[in-house]
Amino acid sequence: MNVASFPAKIPRPPSYRLRRLNEIADVLGVSVDTFTAPAQPYVLHTGEDATYWLLTTDPQGVPVVRCTHDPATGYGTTEESVPDFLIRNAGTPQHQALTELIDSLLVMHLAR
Repeated sequence: MNVASFPAKIPRPPSYRLRRLNEIADVLGVSVDTFTAPAQPYVLHTGEDATYWLLTTDPQGVPVVRCTHDPATGYGTTEESVPDFLIRNAGTPQHQALTELIDSLLVMHLAR
């Protein structure tokens, strides 16, 4: 069978995509804007010294853990990948918060 015998993919009009997004949003009970709004950082933990850890995304949309220190400490903000964070921070409150979040997301996903 040669490649020329397969029908070319016909691009769907934007209205089709919007209709599908609306259908998905209705099923999930959320606004269609949810799919296009930038993700808000999720606070994993706030330390007594005003250091806090956020689950967020980098400019390419990859999930990262951002650690932000109180400016008075002289430390800046750092980011690391979720797997690196989980390896390096075992046993910390922020590690526990992230693993609990991952667990609850998996349970919700698998319960569908």
